Amino acid sequence: MNKKVCHEIEIETFGEVMSHCKVTLDPGEVVIAEAGALMAHDEGIEYKTVMGDGSEPNTGIFRSLFNGAARMLSGETLFMTHFTNVSDKRRDVYFSATVPGSMAVIDMGSFNGSLICNKNSFLCGALGTKIGLKSDISIRGLFGESFFLQRIEGDGNVCLNAGGGVFMRQLNNETIFVDNSSLLAYVEDDIEYEVVQNGSLKSMLFSGEGLSLVKLSGTGVVLLQTMPFDRFAMSTWNEIRKNGGGVSSS
Repeated sequence: MNKKVCHEIEIETFGEVMSHCKVTLDPGEVVIAEAGALMAHDEGIEYKTVMGDGSEPNTGIFRSLFNGAARMLSGETLFMTHFTNVSDKRRDVYFSATVPGSMAVIDMGSFNGSLICNKNSFLCGALGTKIGLKSDISIRGLFGESFFLQRIEGDGNVCLNAGGGVFMRQLNNETIFVDNSSLLAYVEDDIEYEVVQNGSLKSMLFSGEGLSLVKLSGTGVVLLQTMPFDRFAMSTWNEIRKNGGGVSSS
Protein backbone atom coordinates (compact mmCIF):
# COMPACT_ATOMS: atom_id res chain seq x y z
CA MET A 1 0.00 0.00 0.00
CA ASN A 2 1.34 3.44 -0.94
CA LYS A 3 2.04 5.80 1.91
CA LYS A 4 -0.51 8.61 2.12
CA VAL A 5 0.96 12.01 1.28
CA CYS A 6 -1.76 14.45 2.36
CA HIS A 7 -3.37 15.06 5.73
CA GLU A 8 -6.80 13.44 6.11
CA ILE A 9 -8.95 16.52 6.57
CA GLU A 10 -12.74 16.64 6.27
CA ILE A 11 -14.49 19.25 4.11
CA GLU A 12 -18.22 20.01 4.11
CA THR A 13 -19.90 22.68 1.96
CA PHE A 14 -22.99 24.76 2.73
CA GLY A 15 -25.28 26.69 0.37
CA GLU A 16 -25.72 26.51 -3.38
CA VAL A 17 -25.11 30.22 -4.03
CA MET A 18 -22.33 32.21 -2.33
CA SER A 19 -21.24 28.98 -0.69
CA HIS A 20 -18.88 28.43 2.20
CA CYS A 21 -17.15 25.33 3.51
CA LYS A 22 -16.17 23.90 6.88
CA VAL A 23 -12.84 22.09 7.22
CA THR A 24 -12.54 19.84 10.27
CA LEU A 25 -9.00 19.23 11.51
CA ASP A 26 -7.79 16.61 13.96
CA PRO A 27 -5.01 17.69 16.34
CA GLY A 28 -1.88 18.47 14.32
CA GLU A 29 -3.63 18.50 10.94
CA VAL A 30 -3.14 21.36 8.47
CA VAL A 31 -5.30 22.83 5.71
CA ILE A 32 -3.82 25.13 3.05
CA ALA A 33 -5.89 27.88 1.45
CA GLU A 34 -5.68 30.77 -0.94
CA ALA A 35 -4.85 34.06 0.77
CA GLY A 36 -8.01 35.96 1.70
CA ALA A 37 -10.33 32.93 1.71
CA LEU A 38 -10.72 32.67 5.51
CA MET A 39 -14.15 33.36 6.98
CA ALA A 40 -13.70 32.12 10.59
CA HIS A 41 -11.91 29.53 12.71
CA ASP A 42 -12.26 27.92 16.12
CA GLU A 43 -10.03 28.57 19.08
CA GLY A 44 -6.91 26.43 18.87
CA ILE A 45 -6.16 27.18 15.22
CA GLU A 46 -2.91 28.91 14.31
CA TYR A 47 -2.09 30.11 10.83
CA LYS A 48 0.82 31.50 8.89
CA THR A 49 1.35 32.81 5.38
CA VAL A 50 4.06 31.03 3.43
CA MET A 51 5.43 31.05 -0.09
CA GLY A 52 4.14 27.89 -1.69
CA ASP A 53 1.70 25.13 -0.94
CA GLY A 54 3.92 23.27 1.55
CA SER A 55 4.07 20.08 -0.51
CA GLU A 56 7.87 20.40 -0.78
CA PRO A 57 8.99 21.79 2.61
CA ASN A 58 12.73 21.58 1.87
CA THR A 59 12.57 23.48 -1.41
CA GLY A 60 15.06 26.33 -1.79
CA ILE A 61 14.10 29.96 -2.33
CA PHE A 62 14.66 29.93 -6.10
CA ARG A 63 12.59 26.79 -6.58
CA SER A 64 9.87 28.28 -4.38
CA LEU A 65 9.85 31.44 -6.51
CA PHE A 66 9.63 29.37 -9.69
CA ASN A 67 6.74 27.32 -8.31
CA GLY A 68 5.06 30.51 -7.12
CA ALA A 69 5.34 32.09 -10.56
CA ALA A 70 3.76 28.99 -12.09
CA ARG A 71 0.87 29.22 -9.62
CA MET A 72 0.35 32.88 -10.47
CA LEU A 73 0.09 32.00 -14.17
CA SER A 74 -2.61 29.49 -13.23
CA GLY A 75 -4.59 32.22 -11.45
CA GLU A 76 -3.48 31.64 -7.86
CA THR A 77 -1.48 33.86 -5.51
CA LEU A 78 2.24 33.69 -4.76
CA PHE A 79 1.56 33.13 -1.05
CA MET A 80 -0.76 30.66 0.64
CA THR A 81 -2.03 30.39 4.20
CA HIS A 82 -1.51 27.27 6.32
CA PHE A 83 -3.98 26.66 9.17
CA THR A 84 -2.87 24.21 11.88
CA ASN A 85 -4.89 22.68 14.70
CA VAL A 86 -2.55 23.13 17.68
CA SER A 87 -5.15 22.01 20.24
CA ASP A 88 -5.86 18.52 21.56
CA LYS A 89 -9.41 18.47 20.15
CA ARG A 90 -11.01 18.56 16.71
CA ARG A 91 -11.36 22.11 15.43
CA ASP A 92 -13.05 23.77 12.45
CA VAL A 93 -11.94 26.36 9.91
CA TYR A 94 -14.42 28.09 7.61
CA PHE A 95 -13.70 29.44 4.13
CA SER A 96 -15.90 31.47 1.80
CA ALA A 97 -16.01 31.37 -1.98
CA THR A 98 -13.87 33.87 -3.86
CA VAL A 99 -16.37 34.04 -6.76
CA PRO A 100 -20.20 34.16 -6.73
CA GLY A 101 -21.23 30.54 -6.97
CA SER A 102 -20.78 27.16 -5.38
CA MET A 103 -18.05 24.76 -4.32
CA ALA A 104 -17.01 21.24 -5.26
CA VAL A 105 -15.27 18.94 -2.77
CA ILE A 106 -12.93 16.50 -4.51
CA ASP A 107 -11.34 13.37 -3.04
CA MET A 108 -8.10 13.41 -5.03
CA GLY A 109 -7.51 9.74 -4.25
CA SER A 110 -10.63 8.90 -6.27
CA PHE A 111 -9.37 10.90 -9.27
CA ASN A 112 -5.99 9.20 -9.77
CA GLY A 113 -4.27 11.90 -7.71
CA SER A 114 -4.13 14.49 -10.50
CA LEU A 115 -6.76 16.99 -11.58
CA ILE A 116 -6.52 19.69 -14.26
CA CYS A 117 -8.58 22.76 -13.38
CA ASN A 118 -9.41 26.14 -14.80
CA LYS A 119 -7.52 29.10 -13.37
CA ASN A 120 -8.57 30.41 -9.94
CA SER A 121 -10.31 27.11 -9.13
CA PHE A 122 -8.41 26.00 -6.02
CA LEU A 123 -9.79 27.29 -2.70
CA CYS A 124 -8.39 24.99 0.00
CA GLY A 125 -7.09 21.50 0.56
CA ALA A 126 -5.12 19.14 2.75
CA LEU A 127 -1.46 19.84 3.47
CA GLY A 128 0.57 17.86 0.96
CA THR A 129 -1.57 18.95 -1.98
CA LYS A 130 0.54 20.41 -4.77
CA ILE A 131 -0.81 23.29 -6.86
CA GLY A 132 0.99 24.17 -10.05
CA LEU A 133 0.74 24.90 -13.74
CA LYS A 134 -0.10 22.30 -16.36
CA SER A 135 3.27 21.55 -17.93
CA ASP A 136 2.09 22.00 -21.51
CA ILE A 137 1.71 25.78 -21.44
CA SER A 138 2.20 25.86 -25.22
CA ILE A 139 -1.53 25.20 -25.63
CA ARG A 140 -2.83 28.20 -27.53
CA GLY A 141 -6.09 29.08 -29.16
CA LEU A 142 -6.65 31.14 -32.27
CA PHE A 143 -4.88 34.46 -32.76
CA GLY A 144 -2.52 33.69 -29.88
CA GLU A 145 -5.21 33.30 -27.21
CA SER A 146 -3.48 31.53 -24.32
CA PHE A 147 -4.95 28.90 -22.02
CA PHE A 148 -3.28 28.49 -18.64
CA LEU A 149 -4.54 25.53 -16.66
CA GLN A 150 -4.02 24.59 -13.04
CA ARG A 151 -2.71 21.17 -12.01
CA ILE A 152 -3.67 19.88 -8.56
CA GLU A 153 -1.90 16.76 -7.27
CA GLY A 154 -2.37 14.79 -4.07
CA ASP A 155 -4.36 12.08 -2.33
CA GLY A 156 -6.45 14.12 0.11
CA ASN A 157 -9.55 16.32 -0.05
CA VAL A 158 -9.60 19.66 -1.85
CA CYS A 159 -12.31 22.26 -2.38
CA LEU A 160 -12.75 24.07 -5.70
CA ASN A 161 -14.43 27.40 -6.49
CA ALA A 162 -17.10 27.25 -9.19
CA GLY A 163 -18.92 30.14 -10.83
CA GLY A 164 -22.65 29.41 -10.58
CA GLY A 165 -23.41 25.71 -10.12
CA VAL A 166 -21.39 22.56 -10.81
CA PHE A 167 -22.39 20.12 -13.53
CA MET A 168 -20.69 16.72 -13.75
CA ARG A 169 -20.51 14.93 -17.10
CA GLN A 170 -19.29 11.33 -17.26
CA LEU A 171 -17.67 10.56 -20.62
CA ASN A 172 -17.62 6.96 -21.82
CA ASN A 173 -15.24 6.90 -24.77
CA GLU A 174 -16.95 10.12 -25.89
CA THR A 175 -16.06 13.65 -26.95
CA ILE A 176 -17.54 16.89 -25.64
CA PHE A 177 -16.85 20.48 -26.75
CA VAL A 178 -16.76 23.01 -23.92
CA ASP A 179 -16.45 26.78 -23.67
CA ASN A 180 -13.02 27.33 -22.12
CA SER A 181 -14.27 29.45 -19.22
CA SER A 182 -17.04 26.92 -18.45
CA LEU A 183 -14.54 24.14 -17.78
CA LEU A 184 -13.97 23.58 -14.07
CA ALA A 185 -11.88 20.39 -13.95
CA TYR A 186 -11.14 17.03 -15.53
CA VAL A 187 -9.08 13.96 -14.66
CA GLU A 188 -5.73 14.31 -16.40
CA ASP A 189 -4.99 10.61 -16.93
CA ASP A 190 -8.44 9.85 -18.37
CA ILE A 191 -9.28 12.82 -20.60
CA GLU A 192 -7.47 14.25 -23.63
CA TYR A 193 -7.54 18.06 -23.87
CA GLU A 194 -7.35 19.99 -27.14
CA VAL A 195 -8.12 23.60 -28.14
CA VAL A 196 -10.06 23.79 -31.42
CA GLN A 197 -11.57 26.51 -33.61
CA ASN A 198 -15.10 27.51 -32.70
CA GLY A 199 -16.86 27.09 -36.04
CA SER A 200 -16.46 29.40 -39.03
CA LEU A 201 -15.08 32.93 -38.95
CA LYS A 202 -18.63 34.27 -39.33
CA SER A 203 -19.79 32.24 -36.34
CA MET A 204 -16.88 33.45 -34.23
CA LEU A 205 -17.55 37.11 -35.09
CA PHE A 206 -21.33 37.20 -34.69
CA SER A 207 -22.38 34.35 -32.40
CA GLY A 208 -21.16 36.01 -29.22
CA GLU A 209 -19.14 32.91 -28.34
CA GLY A 210 -15.38 32.67 -27.87
CA LEU A 211 -12.77 32.19 -30.57
CA SER A 212 -11.99 28.68 -29.41
CA LEU A 213 -13.55 25.69 -27.73
CA VAL A 214 -12.00 22.96 -25.63
CA LYS A 215 -12.32 19.44 -27.00
CA LEU A 216 -12.37 16.80 -24.25
CA SER A 217 -12.19 13.14 -25.25
CA GLY A 218 -11.94 9.85 -23.38
CA THR A 219 -13.54 8.01 -20.49
CA GLY A 220 -13.73 9.89 -17.23
CA VAL A 221 -15.29 12.74 -15.28
CA VAL A 222 -15.55 16.33 -16.52
CA LEU A 223 -16.75 19.09 -14.17
CA LEU A 224 -18.33 22.24 -15.64
CA GLN A 225 -19.31 25.55 -14.03
CA THR A 226 -22.59 27.11 -15.12
CA MET A 227 -21.70 30.81 -14.65
CA PRO A 228 -17.96 31.45 -15.07
CA PHE A 229 -16.85 34.58 -13.25
CA ASP A 230 -15.50 36.30 -16.38
CA ARG A 231 -18.87 35.82 -18.10
CA PHE A 232 -20.67 37.16 -15.02
CA ALA A 233 -18.32 40.15 -14.86
CA MET A 234 -18.75 40.92 -18.56
CA SER A 235 -22.55 40.73 -18.33
CA THR A 236 -22.50 43.06 -15.33
CA TRP A 237 -20.21 45.50 -17.10
CA ASN A 238 -22.39 45.51 -20.22
CA GLU A 239 -25.46 46.29 -18.11
CA ILE A 240 -23.62 49.14 -16.39
CA ARG A 241 -22.59 50.61 -19.74
CA LYS A 242 -26.13 50.35 -21.13
CA ASN A 243 -27.42 52.25 -18.10
CA GLY A 244 -24.92 55.06 -18.43
CA GLY A 245 -22.45 53.78 -15.87
CA GLY A 246 -25.05 53.54 -13.12
CA VAL A 247 -24.93 57.29 -12.41
CA SER A 248 -28.24 59.10 -12.58
CA SER A 249 -28.41 62.68 -13.77
CA SER A 250 -30.72 65.19 -12.14
